[in-house]
Parts: sequence; structure tokens; C-alpha cells
Amino acid sequence: MRENLQRLTGPALAILLGIQAGCGGQAPAEPSAEGERLSALLPALMQEAGIPGLSIAVISDGEIAWTGAFGVADAESGEPVTEATLFEAASLSKPLFAYAVLRLVERGELDLDRPLHELLEYERFGGAERARALTARLVLSHQTGLPNWGGEVLEFGFEPGERFGYSGEGYVYLQRVLEARTGLTLEELARREVFEPLGMDDSRFSWQEGESFPLARGHDEGGTAQTRNPPEPGAASSLHTTASDFAKFVCALLQARGLEQASVDAAFTPAVMLRGDERGSERAAEIAGKIGWGLGWGVQEAGAGRIVWHWGDNDVFRGFVALDPGARRGVVYFANSSNGLAIARRVVEEVVGDMEPAFALLDYSQSDEPGWAERRRGSMAAAAGDYPEAIGHFERALALAPDDEETRQRIEWLRDLVRIAAAPVTVPAERLRRYAGSYGPRKLRLE
Repeated sequence: MRENLQRLTGPALAILLGIQAGCGGQAPAEPSAEGERLSALLPALMQEAGIPGLSIAVISDGEIAWTGAFGVADAESGEPVTEATLFEAASLSKPLFAYAVLRLVERGELDLDRPLHELLEYERFGGAERARALTARLVLSHQTGLPNWGGEVLEFGFEPGERFGYSGEGYVYLQRVLEARTGLTLEELARREVFEPLGMDDSRFSWQEGESFPLARGHDEGGTAQTRNPPEPGAASSLHTTASDFAKFVCALLQARGLEQASVDAAFTPAVMLRGDERGSERAAEIAGKIGWGLGWGVQEAGAGRIVWHWGDNDVFRGFVALDPGARRGVVYFANSSNGLAIARRVVEEVVGDMEPAFALLDYSQSDEPGWAERRRGSMAAAAGDYPEAIGHFERALALAPDDEETRQRIEWLRDLVRIAAAPVTVPAERLRRYAGSYGPRKLRLE
């Protein structure tokens, strides 16, 4: 185990629910300064971005210093967000799963560098030779060469270990390996290794039929509530939690509780640095050499020091977590809206400081950018089927931000739809049915 650990260290309306107890159960001596600023700032940001509900926690000196619950969990019913409201964490499932993996490593039940095919041959690889090089370390640091989400048979985009390539499929494979090795489901494993030891009573990857708890509903760009089925249990994306529960997990990392400090250091140390052209970003100079990936976490190495971070995006649920390990402070927030990351920069930097390289990589538009409000109005008009009105909004947005190629493309798509509406085409149901199926955490069905 000691040798293994040595390898680890290698290269709307706001409803504010007050001050919350710290990780140890004791209320903070004084209100968090960041919390006070955010409680004043968030209602206006949410209204500007059209975000119905939000749950947030601030960590100071390794403890939960403040939590807030804002807006509504469901725009149709008006049910408010409370401390107990569960949000989809989306890809913020990954760092929590990585914590469970590292606990197994510390106990000698898993070796980060042992080829995973020795533990489980995965039928979705179709016998690909590259699969034999996959290890838990490569999965956790996104160096597998697998796509983010793929079809029945997964194809490798590059040699494992060659470079960074974000992949949910890699995490799903490692989940299957651990389920086979431990005999536990993902939910059982997470409960044993993370939820119960850390007192995360409001967190789960899955649940049984008939169970009831306060769930937020996701909302599209225009604020329309969406209905979603219970998720397939997935280490990459199915975690449902609260901001205060997830903050308990972040506190545990900052305090090295449940893991030895060597494991925490490995999680927070880049195993791979990004070249800058990942995720289709055109801002390579702002990313290359400044963003890396550790074991489950993005790592920013720029400016005043290291910031560890991750984001979540399940379309109508979005969230962000950032922490400064040196200063032992951080922020966690979840939003039930497709617009949830449009305020991320102003919220996160209020607590941890400049995160320009990370936001350059993610490249989510922010609600204070020129043309953002017009783009949102255009999206709402398009969703309502009023394509000419949508085109007008997008054209005004483009006038405010002439270099916005995505908006220019959306205008062209909408013009195509106007032409199609004038001369409709009938597509047989059998042909449409070919497109039904699972696409990672998302599914298409023909009605």
C-alpha cells in the first residue's frame, strides 16, 4: 500500500436560509464575509440569468461557513428551494467517485496502475487492443482516449496515456470494474465509502421506486420546468445532492479526513497538463500549461496559486465547485437551469479569486457579456416555435458581439427551419426510430 501511495504523489425571488453549521457540527463564530456578499449579489444575478433556483455553500478555513437556498425548486408549483432540496450534480459526480476509488487504493483493494482488463473485460470495447492499457489512474485523470459518451461499441480517439481527453465513458468503465470487484452497486459503494463516513445523508446516485425526497426540477433557457425520469446509476453523472452535503465532502478533502494526505495531494496534483485545444476551445494560449487534471479534479496552476475545481452540466442542471487548498476555502453551488453556469464566474471568483484559465477552457457564455440577454430571448422564441422573432433577437445579439460564431450559426439554422416550414418534408417513423436510444446520460425516444 505504501508503494502505491508513493505513486499517488506523482507528477426569481431569493429565499435565504441563514448561516449553517460547519463540517464538525459547530456553528461558525462569525458570518462568512463571502456569504454576506453572495447573499446580496445572488438574487440579482439569478434574475439577470433567468435561474429559478440555486443552492450554495461557502467553505472557510476548512469548514462550512455559510449556506444559502434561493428561489424555487419548481417554477410550476412555486415550491421554494430549501436546505434539503436535492439537485442533479451531473459531472460533479466524478470527484466524489474518485474519493471512493482512492479509499480502496489506500486499503490495498485496488492498484491505480494495474491494467483494468485484468479485473474486468468490458464488452463495449469490442476487443480493442488499446483497452488493455487502461488503468484507474488514466480513467480518473481523463487520459483514456475514450469519448465523453459513445455508442454500444466504444472507439478510442488516441492512445491511452498520450494526452488529456475528457471522458464520462472512462468513469462508467471504472464503475463497472469496482462493482465487479466489490460485489456492491455504485450506490452501496458510495454509501459505504463516502456518504455514511462523511454524514452526507441527503446524497445518492440512485434510489428505489417509491422513495420520496425533495427534488429540484430542471428548467430550460426560458424557465420552463422539465420532467425527467430517475437516472441510471452512473459514476460520471447521476449524483443527486445538496450544496451543504457536497461541501461536507470538500471539507473532508481539505482536512484529509477519510483519506491520507498523500492521496489528497495526488487528487489535487496534475497527472496531465492540457495543451489548450481540448473541448474545441479556440483560447489555447489562455489554457496551455495553466490547466491540468489530477485524480478526479481539474487543477488550475496560474496567478496567485493552485485552484482545484470541477463543473457539472446535465443540460437543465448545472453546478460548479472551486477550492483553494492552500487557503482552505471554497464554494459549491447547484442551479436548476440551463443558464446555471452563466453566473459561474462572478459567483466563484467572489470566493477563490481569478479563474480565467478554467473558464477559458469551459467557454460558457456569461450573463454580463454583450448580447447575452438577446441570445436568451432568441432561444425562448425558438423554443416557442416563433423562428422569425428568434432570428431578430439573435441578429441583435450578433450586432452587439460580432465575433460570436455560435450565434451566427444559430441564425442560419433558424433560417433553414423557416424555409423547411414553408415546404415541409414527411419522414417515415421507421427512419426516425433509428435515432432513438441512449446517448450517455441522455435518451431519445420516438413518440
